[in-house]
Order: sequence, then C-alpha cells, then structure tokens
Amino acid sequence: MTSLNISFDPRSEAMRRIERSYAAKTAKRSIARYAFPASLAAFALALFVVYLLTGRTRIDLVSLLPTLAFFFTYDAVRVFGERRLAVEGDAAPIRNRATTRLQLDDAGVLVDGAKVLWSEIIEVIQVEQGTVLTLSPKQGLPIPDEALPEGLAREALLALISEWRGK
Repeated sequence: MTSLNISFDPRSEAMRRIERSYAAKTAKRSIARYAFPASLAAFALALFVVYLLTGRTRIDLVSLLPTLAFFFTYDAVRVFGERRLAVEGDAAPIRNRATTRLQLDDAGVLVDGAKVLWSEIIEVIQVEQGTVLTLSPKQGLPIPDEALPEGLAREALLALISEWRGK
C-alpha cells in the first residue's frame, strides 16, 4: 500500500472524545497540574516562617481568609479561562469544516494540502476511539478509528505508521 486516505468530520462526537482523551494523556505530563498544590504549599511555608519570625503562637482564621480567598479565586479564574479558551477553539473556522482529509504515505502526512514529514511527528499516541500523531506537547493530528478505510483495523494502521516512520 503506497498511501492511505482518511476523511472525517472534525465536529463529530468521536472527535470530541479523542480530543478529551488526548488532552487527559498530555496533561499528565504537564507540570502545570501542580501549580495550585505548590502554591498552597508555598503559602503554608510562608505562613509558618512569618509566624515563627513574629513569635505568634496561634493562627487565627481571620488572618487566613484573604489568602485563602486569593487561592480559590486564582483557581476559579484558571478554570474559567480554560473553559473560555475551549469555547473559542471550538469556534475557530478550521474546527468548523465539514471534512478534514489526511493522506498518509511513506513521506509523511498531507493534511488538507499541508505536508507534515514523519520526522516532525514526535510520537504516536493511542487514545479512546482513535490515534493521534503528536506534533508538539499540545498539538496533534487525530485519526478517528471510525474514519479508517473499511478492513483496516487500528493495529494495522499503527503497523503502517511504524513502518513509514522507520521505528
């Protein structure tokens, strides 16, 4: 087989599941998930040092409230920002095409006219209902299982990709 043509609707529910699964897998690699716990630990350490230096023997709740409010506000704004970014991403014109076309061959992947070489694909990740060709830690080319040509299973696709990538 010299090339493999795949077409799919990027707005489908299967694509949503692939994106969520890919985001969950890549988020596990990110240090950003430790931001809130690390900031709470830093707050506790700073509070301990301040109380140690000032000689206080007890911590009163009133002095903690502004700092706790800051941390909860920080987290709420972060979550709101992530949701807003997701909504804006969904509204992008490239995300609202009726069809995305991929052509895979031994030279790389042709994505709606743009060529991506196999050397530019850093990893192939299997996710729920598909495969993602990773271009960067947060960017990838999804291939839904439902879009594979009839008779081609995911395992066969992965074998072809491995052969083309030389790995």
